[in-house]
Amino acid sequence: MRNLPLESLVLGDILRTRAKSHQAETFLKFRDGEITYGEVDAMADRLARGLLAVGVGRGDHVGVMLPNGPDIVYVIFALARIGAVAVPINVAYKGELLRHVLGSSDTSTLIIDAGYADRLAAVADRLPGLGGVVVHTGGSAEPPEVALDRLGKPAMDLSRLLSHGADPVAAPVGFADPQAIMYTSGTTGPSKGAMVPHALALTCALDSLDFLDRWGKTVYCPLPLFHAAGLWDGMMSALLSGGAIAVVERF
Repeated sequence: MRNLPLESLVLGDILRTRAKSHQAETFLKFRDGEITYGEVDAMADRLARGLLAVGVGRGDHVGVMLPNGPDIVYVIFALARIGAVAVPINVAYKGELLRHVLGSSDTSTLIIDAGYADRLAAVADRLPGLGGVVVHTGGSAEPPEVALDRLGKPAMDLSRLLSHGADPVAAPVGFADPQAIMYTSGTTGPSKGAMVPHALALTCALDSLDFLDRWGKTVYCPLPLFHAAGLWDGMMSALLSGGAIAVVERF
């Protein structure tokens, strides 16, 4: 995929192509196992079906506050596949920082790990645009108990999204459509959200492959996948090269 035309730089479509050519080859490596391209593609479709079933669709802004692990990858691809816009959120954010990102990004649905869900209740009443919450409870061996009726917004467990089948999802998504709103680190003021089309994220990944000579290799990624360095230079560059990415929680 070295010389892709601009029009083909659509994240969900590239995963579909890779899943056909590299079906049984390893894409993701974690401490507890490996996941193939075909498995990631199937889970992206399953989650995409579930998101559509609960009313998330093309153009909707969806906050993603998940730790490094398979599920953040599945969610990013599922949102891309239906034309929704991912809003990756620093998992350290809470209080006003969290409210600022969710409010300024016009996030209408939040997918959040159970370990961070209690932070939402403190700011929920100041987020009139946030309509619903999906809580991920699979991030640890003993996930914390989460009272879904006490988060300040209608909430459900992420597992409910997996019961709507895994038929391939086909949505009219183009290379210039927004794939994400990526937030700056906030070193000089409140974090600012940058609109990122599919082609921009994937072009950055292609540049990373060339400049760092990563084609066909395994990328070691100790960086958070909510950040562009982990998501674009790591996960997306592995996708484009047909290689693998080995993800850990931290260096």
